[in-house]
Amino acid sequence: GRIVKKAAYVALGVQLDGTKDILSITVGANESSKFWLGMLNNLKNRGLKDVLFFCVDGLPGFKEAIAAVYPQAVVQRCIIHMLRNSFQYLSYKDRKKFAADFKAVYKAPTEESALQALAEVKETWG
Repeated sequence: GRIVKKAAYVALGVQLDGTKDILSITVGANESSKFWLGMLNNLKNRGLKDVLFFCVDGLPGFKEAIAAVYPQAVVQRCIIHMLRNSFQYLSYKDRKKFAADFKAVYKAPTEESALQALAEVKETWG
């Protein structure tokens, strides 16, 4: 008879051919490096043998948890999380405009066009 807020944590896998698989959905646990270590061990025990790389947020200890279970995997910080964290250095009124301008950088189809877009962002924003 009451409403309770709970989080759902999703582990998504992308195969080399581009197909995506939901590897795990866990509801209600507290997110911590210990939680993710348990989730990763569970995935390994269920047959997930090898991971090329992980794209994760900046949770303290997450990188170490990954290294403990999949030591050969590369850990990459999620671009959206990096952007969100960097927005704290902008005034609130500029955040939407900066985000729109910067989108051209990380959505660029080539490195050359990304560097050009970045130069334009630098020119506009300093």
